[in-house]
Amino acid sequence: MATTFNIGPITLGPQVPTQVAVPITATTLPEVLEQGQAISSSTADLAEWRLDYLPGDTGEASLKQTGTDLQTALHKQHKGLLVTLRTKAQGGNFTGDGEAYLTQLQFLLQQGLGDALDLEWTTDPEWRRQILKASDLLGVPVVLSHHDFKATPSLAALQDQLTQMATLKPALLKIAVMPQSTADVLTILQVAQWAATTLEAPLAIMGMGTLGKLTRVSGNLFPSALTFATLDQASAPGQISLARTQEILALLQGS
Repeated sequence: MATTFNIGPITLGPQVPTQVAVPITATTLPEVLEQGQAISSSTADLAEWRLDYLPGDTGEASLKQTGTDLQTALHKQHKGLLVTLRTKAQGGNFTGDGEAYLTQLQFLLQQGLGDALDLEWTTDPEWRRQILKASDLLGVPVVLSHHDFKATPSLAALQDQLTQMATLKPALLKIAVMPQSTADVLTILQVAQWAATTLEAPLAIMGMGTLGKLTRVSGNLFPSALTFATLDQASAPGQISLARTQEILALLQGS
């Protein structure tokens, strides 16, 4: 049975309604704070700061100050902050090599920029180990993520991958895949149900694109601890507006 954990003031996990994160996809630091303020004033539970949208030459001091201001604004409104540096290979904009990715994540941890940190499953195993060890020492939850923008693996393949990912003991497992048929959508829902009764870490699972929209709003019927919605610019195909997402979640979760 999965356990609960917190991203800042927000609790995620079993017996807790699916929480909703909205991405910050700004390309300048002032715009980061503008988007953060909009999320702070919204009904979202979390902001996901996509740092890979910023220019690579953004100064560390300015980045740290912006992160501190952003986190303060979100916490005042009882919202958490997940920080993500998504690589090009996983659908993002960061084009640095593996060592540069490691360096950036170490900086984020050392500076306390965020209540939780996204770590890609495809990261070199030794570098994954270093980040997980540092995050554990600093008390920063890790979201261990993987994205497949081409297809939905089989039920057995997804179960095997999640079992391997769970051995690293992250706070949250995140899987996003691209369904090509309604059968793929059923596979995603089956994986969610299986994980809820098998894995210790809670799971956030979603299908991308039009076919995947159902999986983004299934809530606790097919347990997913976290889903992603948008106020303005989507950060992944198939994201639904925050208002519509929460409306459907409330209906399905009986709230």
